[in-house]
Formats: sequence, structure tokens, C-alpha cells
Amino acid sequence: MNKLKIILRVMIYVFSWSFLSGSPLLGASENMAPNPSFEFGASKSSVPGGWRYQQNFISPDATGDAFGTWESDGFKGRRSISITEGRWFSASQWGCQVRGVEANTYYLFSLQTKRDSNTGWLPKVRLFDQSRVINVKKSGSYQYFEFLFYSGPVKGSTELSMIVYKKPSKIWFDDLRLVKFTVKPQTPCFNERIDNSKIYFSWSVPENGQALMYEVQIYPEGSKSPEFIWEGIAENYYRGPVLNPGKYSWKVEAYSGRVLLAESKLQPFEVVAGEKEFPVGISGLPPGKAREAIISGFNWVFMPADPLPYLAAGMRIISPVPSSAICYLYDEPEQSGVLPRAVREKHGLAKQADPEKPTAITVYDPDRYLEYAGTADILMVDPYPVPVRPLKSVPEAVLAARAVRGGEPVWAIIQAFDWKEFSPEAAREGIARLPTPAEVKAMAYLAIAAGAKGLVFYTGGQPKVYQSNLFRELKKLAVELRKQNGFLTFPSGESRIEPPFYILEKKIPGKGICRLVVNSEPEPARFGAELIEAYGVRLQRIKTP
Repeated sequence: MNKLKIILRVMIYVFSWSFLSGSPLLGASENMAPNPSFEFGASKSSVPGGWRYQQNFISPDATGDAFGTWESDGFKGRRSISITEGRWFSASQWGCQVRGVEANTYYLFSLQTKRDSNTGWLPKVRLFDQSRVINVKKSGSYQYFEFLFYSGPVKGSTELSMIVYKKPSKIWFDDLRLVKFTVKPQTPCFNERIDNSKIYFSWSVPENGQALMYEVQIYPEGSKSPEFIWEGIAENYYRGPVLNPGKYSWKVEAYSGRVLLAESKLQPFEVVAGEKEFPVGISGLPPGKAREAIISGFNWVFMPADPLPYLAAGMRIISPVPSSAICYLYDEPEQSGVLPRAVREKHGLAKQADPEKPTAITVYDPDRYLEYAGTADILMVDPYPVPVRPLKSVPEAVLAARAVRGGEPVWAIIQAFDWKEFSPEAAREGIARLPTPAEVKAMAYLAIAAGAKGLVFYTGGQPKVYQSNLFRELKKLAVELRKQNGFLTFPSGESRIEPPFYILEKKIPGKGICRLVVNSEPEPARFGAELIEAYGVRLQRIKTP
């Protein structure tokens, strides 16, 4: 995409004038290891916070040059810890207390470690009185290791130790992660209504390199025995059977070999014929991320090339190729000089080939919405405001497009990229950065409050998006939006603005009035008696009289 002229125009323009909040990602687990990258501690003692060093704990009377060091560099951050063991028959360890342990539970432990020599005994990690050898044989560079531990009867707190022993060598440890091994359903979400022809079960577990087996069990309402059971290896999704309309529950179990590591709680959902599904899409995915995106909560994926290899994963595809579910005609035709007449002609050809398949275009310039309003089934808008324009430019673009569409759907493309990658001018001016997760979430809900009938998050294919926490937060947001499918797809609704708030209200039979309130400003503001935080989002159910 050539955005140079656009960003320059934006820069000139700018410089001339809980109900939903914070819901955790399904499957995300909190790191139980204290100070896992050893970044914090008491400088006077030169010991990282939460940790202690014990020298020669096997032979307390031994003397020698074994010592533990809080290092001044690390695998990624500024710090790590190391042990230099200088005697043949002694052992030293760094240790800490781990709290919040549950009995009879599996935990996943991982770390980065390296050594200064190819000789010497291998280090160990000890947890729940179980030891695992860290098979770090090569020297000079960090290696990643992970292990499964079973807590057994241990409950409350326990000791985690990193041990070097018996033969002279130096070992470094960094980026520890200890998480409870859980498996959690993602889609269908809790009480989600889902089309019986589009049932894709997906779940999440802590990121790991284990070869896992999963079992999905589907229960009709009121039954104690599953109607369907599916088993599969490695993939975190299952394309389900066509179920008869009705209410069901499902759960998933995770196995390593024959050992049950974790099982989820039953997750209720309802199957209906032809249920609408609010589009939550993503664009700009690098190779290998499309499958991860769809099993994480996104139900539409932009693919620039033939999507056939991905269709087996249950993806709904927006693409210019015939095998896609939506035919994407043009990206910003007004910026590349493609006239509305040419867009309409391409739309007509697509309809001749498949009358049932929707067509879509994206238009950037609000002044040109009217010209392209009738050229495709779906009009997408992409304001991309961060960091030079206020976030309210997103709902303003949606409202402007809706005003010329006569009730036809408008989707919003939400910025999840850094302008620096597209514009050298933006990079030189120092105005480019990634949107924060709070900004992305606010832009999404502001678009919805303004009446958008679908969302697509555009990452630009930038590696920094996937290396930062933004992609993780995008996946959280996709799951969150899917949970609100009933509210988002209910056809009627009233959008209004009470600055700085954008508000959408819907009167839903059996649920009363549901109201979405989004703060468009980076400062807290009061909505009636409630103080809503900067870029805050509220979805409230108001009882009917």
C-alpha cells in the first residue's frame, strides 16, 4: 500500500489545527515465577528480588570458588542470573518461593539458558521435589527448554530451584515461565448462538512445544453422555459436525501420551439455522499466522493470494481470488485513480460468476464515499488515525459512509500497524508508533457504536506487531467481540453522540435495552454517575420498565 501522500496530508492537517473492559484471553495463564527475567531487586545486595543464592548446599562444609551472580545482561532484558561451580563434589543453587500452587495439577516450566563450556555436568531445575535435567550441551548461546511438572499433594507454596553441581562450569538462566497447564474453550463462546453449518471448535493452552492430543466432547442439553467425541493431535481446533438446532455443551481435554494434563469446564452454546455472525477479521498476516488467527477468535481473514490451502482450517476469506467467501474488488481505488465506473464493472463481473457472493472495496477519503457508495456490496473505511488524529475520526468515517450507503453494510478497518513502515516522512518526524492495545480496542468499539457491521484489524504484516504484545491483545479482543455476537448482530439500534461518548443502544427481546458506551478521549470522563476511564468501554444491560 502506498500511503506516502496520505500520511503527508494527515500531518499537514494535524499540525495546522466494564463489562467488557479488561477481560482476560481465554487460555492465558499468569506467570507464577517471581521476577522471571530478574530485572528488579535490591542493588545493595546484588540479588534479584524474590530470589536467593545458596552455595555448596550438598557439602555445606566445603570451601571453594563457587558463586552466584546477578548478571548485568540477559537473553532479552538487562539481567539474568548465573552460577559458577568451582568444585567437583559440591552444588550451588538459585531458589525462590512459588505461591498459589494447586494440588494434583500439571504446570509448564520454561526458561532460556546457556553455558560457557561444552564439558561438565548438566544443570537441573527442581520443582515439587522433582528434578529435570536441562540438556544444554552447546556453549555460547541461549537455548530454550520447557518441562511439565505435576504438583501431586503440594498445595499453597513450594520451592523452585536452578542447580549447578559437581564439575566446574558457568551456567546462565533467564526468562523463566511457570504457568498452570490449563485448556480453555474459545469458540463457541459461552452461550454463543452459532450457525449449524459453521461450527469450528477452538481452544487455547499455554504456549508450548509438547506433542499434545486433544479430545473434544459435545453434549446435548440435559445429557450426561457426549453425543460426539473427536480426537486429534497438535492442532487447537476442530471442524465440528453439522448439529441439529438446539442447546449443547462442550469441553476439551489435553493429553500428553496417555496422561491427562488438563480438561476444561463444560461450555454451553446454542445451534441455530442461519444465525448471523459478526465479522471479526484480520489483515496483513505474515505466513504461518493465518491458522493461529482463526483459532484464536477471528472469523474472517484477508488473504492476498489463493486461500484454498487454508480453507480446511475453517477460515472465512476476503480475497480477490474466486475461492474466497467475499470477493475483494479494490483497495482504496480513489487513491490509485480507479474510477467508480471501473469498480462497478468489476462488481458486475463478480456477480455474474457468483450472484450470492458479496463484493467489497475499501475507500480511504471520506470526500469520495458518495462516488463509490454503490459500487460494491460492502464498503470498508480505513481512517488509520494513530498517532496524528483523534480516535473519533474512526466513528466519524463510519457515520459518513453510512450516510451515503442507504442502509447497505459498512465495515471499519482498524489500525494495528506503525506508520513508520509506510512513510519515511512519518519516521523522520518521529510521529509514528504502534497503537496501544487500549487505542485499538477503543477504535473497534467506536466503529461499532457508530454502526459498523464488521471489523478488520490491519497489521501491515509488520513483525513488530507479532513480536510485541499487540497481537496477543488483538486475539483477546477477537474473543471478547465474539462473546457479544448477539448484541452486535441484532439488526436494529440507535447510534448517538454525547461528547466525548459514542453510544449504541438496542432493545433486544428478552434482554431489555443493551447500551454500548465508548469514551473517545484519552482522559477519563463522566457518563451520568459513572466515571469511564480513558478510551474506556462499557456494555450495559438496562432493565425495561
